[in-house]
Amino acid sequence: MPRGRRRSPAEKKRLSLERDHPVAAKYPHAFRKTWSIKKRAAEGARRTAERVALVADPDEPTPVRRREVRKWRVPPLGEAIATKQARRAGLRDQPRKAAAARERRRVRRGKRSHA
Repeated sequence: MPRGRRRSPAEKKRLSLERDHPVAAKYPHAFRKTWSIKKRAAEGARRTAERVALVADPDEPTPVRRREVRKWRVPPLGEAIATKQARRAGLRDQPRKAAAARERRRVRRGKRSHA
């Protein structure tokens, strides 16, 4: 059985960054079951809203839209890493806490000064 061609470590890394998708979910395989549950819940809510609207005004049918149920894309590993690096760079440029608060925290944690 042929194994295919050999890949260099750099090529393996590039393919990994393109193809791998890190799922940051507690139960990543649960989506299979919860997706149909979400769709059914949205459709049930639409039917209930229609029934309520008919009871309120039986002569005037009011259109009721179903709540949007959509899937969110999981970015590839390379994109996720780039996003994290951009966020960290932004925090370096504009930190969330004041300089005095960062200094108090550094002292409390017993770290040395960078200056």
